[in-house]
Amino acid sequence: MPEKQLMEYFQFDADDLYANQNRRFTEKQRARLISLDKTRRKTSLVIGIVLAIIGIIGPIIAIAAGIANPDPMFIVGFGCGFGLIWPAVWGGIGFFMIRGAMGKTVFKLTSVQGRANIVARESRSTDSDGHTSTTIHHELHIGGVTFGVNRNIADVIFQGDEYIIYYVESTKDIVSVEEISKK
Repeated sequence: MPEKQLMEYFQFDADDLYANQNRRFTEKQRARLISLDKTRRKTSLVIGIVLAIIGIIGPIIAIAAGIANPDPMFIVGFGCGFGLIWPAVWGGIGFFMIRGAMGKTVFKLTSVQGRANIVARESRSTDSDGHTSTTIHHELHIGGVTFGVNRNIADVIFQGDEYIIYYVESTKDIVSVEEISKK
């Protein structure tokens, strides 16, 4: 039963597991990974373009403010902030996101074996109005490797049990899981 739950949760079958044990992907896995990669690239490209546009808006604001207030001290201070720093930060982030979206992802299968440790990490942030929000991120730690997972992972992978996780090295996308022993 646990093997079936693992297969349903991580979307793999016996053929996928056999191929992964032999250090290769099945065509079905490769197609799923390529589709996921396309979605990630498109999202990164769109966000990168938006950030680059935000970077371009800074100098426009600086020029408009300089025309509205011709005081030289204001122009220098505001011009440096919105004319130089703003585009460097937002445009730089946008540039690196666009560049990352244009790169080629290498799908290299690797595996790790060890006892499962599921951890919930809590992070808090406070907005400008003083409202605090808490976000909980779940992680699966196995053999020194950390995977970001959904909170319902504990329904299929059990704390302390030993597993082999087959995953894509560059993205840490889990493609199949093999249970080795119970705690």
